[in-house]
Amino acid sequence: MSTSVSGPEHEFVSKFLTLATLSDPKLPKNYIRPLKDVANLGVPLPTLKYKYKQNHAKKLKLQQDEGGKNGRRPCT
Repeated sequence: MSTSVSGPEHEFVSKFLTLATLSDPKLPKNYIRPLKDVANLGVPLPTLKYKYKQNHAKKLKLQQDEGGKNGRRPCT
């Protein structure tokens, strides 16, 4: 079974692989960082440019859940 990728996905993968292979890796393949030196497991994300309203998000989620139960879309 084969999966073909077309459109934006293909373009993204192509560009990603091109950028990833432009320069040699800075660390050897067998590099392992000691666990005590690991401070976090992710990358920092930029702050939001708007205030996130958690209550608003919960309200929208509840409306979407209710809309799915009775077959109607919620009013927004």
